[in-house]
Amino acid sequence: MVYLDGAPVGIFPAHQIEEEVYSHQGLTYGGLVIHKGLKMGWIMAIFKELLKYYHCMHITNIFIKAVPSFYGISSLEWMHYCMSLLGAEVYRSDISFVLPMPASYSQYTKGRRWALNKALKAGLKVMEVTDYRPFWERVLVPNLWERHGVKPVHTVEEIQWLADNNVPFIRQIEVREGGKLIAGTTVFETQTTAHAQYIAASPRGKELSALDLLIDHLVQKVFSHKAYFDFGTVNEMEGRRINKGLMEWKESFGAKPYVHQFYKVETGKFGMLENAMR
Repeated sequence: MVYLDGAPVGIFPAHQIEEEVYSHQGLTYGGLVIHKGLKMGWIMAIFKELLKYYHCMHITNIFIKAVPSFYGISSLEWMHYCMSLLGAEVYRSDISFVLPMPASYSQYTKGRRWALNKALKAGLKVMEVTDYRPFWERVLVPNLWERHGVKPVHTVEEIQWLADNNVPFIRQIEVREGGKLIAGTTVFETQTTAHAQYIAASPRGKELSALDLLIDHLVQKVFSHKAYFDFGTVNEMEGRRINKGLMEWKESFGAKPYVHQFYKVETGKFGMLENAMR
């Protein structure tokens, strides 16, 4: 936590591995989050003190996930400027595909409109639920394991706890065929953006284009008041490879690419920020 005259003005979610600090490997985005009313001089001073603090704790490097611009309620460009002053290394770049709102049906590709009509004709129903276990156990976990050999970052117990303690900012929206769960998504909601943290469909859901119906419902109705709908990244191998099929599916709704930068900063260079203000 960062304080100015006794009042909290910033937070740096992070964890430590040996002599390095990460912001934060378990989060979609992180970095130094600061009060929107602060001027540039104070921002640089706060960031300098953060680096100095870790340097005094014998931390050699900080790895920072910058907050993507579409999540900000104020400008976040200061981070990139500070990284330039510090000679920080961009060690990874991801691409998030984001749909600027309001969404327009005319932006959908011909194939996406066809798939949506297919789902509508199948009589599928979209509904919001509060029990995360069915989606986790019947759809998400089997889908991730079969396709990628991985498990979700959150266990069902963790996501249920998070959702129960962060109402209404985490929501579970699902698709059913005659009462049977066939697709769903877990959405994290911020002031500006709705972020689809998990999206998955069963084999039957894929056959009926259930995810097309679900996304259309979210962007046209549930989150139509947001500035952005974030589909998430399309990267594999720590940003070095793009999942082409996933990218094209997200683009077919009109989503656009936004770069998500990852920086490596040497804490011992904190004085460079002070020198820049002289």
